[in-house]
Amino acid sequence: MRSLDLTPSGIRADPAGSAALLRTASWLVDTAAATPAEPAASLSCSDPDRSAFITVIDALVAPT
Repeated sequence: MRSLDLTPSGIRADPAGSAALLRTASWLVDTAAATPAEPAASLSCSDPDRSAFITVIDALVAPT
């Protein structure tokens, strides 16, 4: 990245290469942000196995 010329004259010299670089950089930032966000979002989902486990434990601990 440091060797790339992102000055206005450098971009004018290679517009296709500069566009590809910016597109790739934005994809990289988006992917980096999505990586920790996906597991965090799944924490809000209901887990049927855990719910069944809690029901069984509740029945064993406090029988009616």
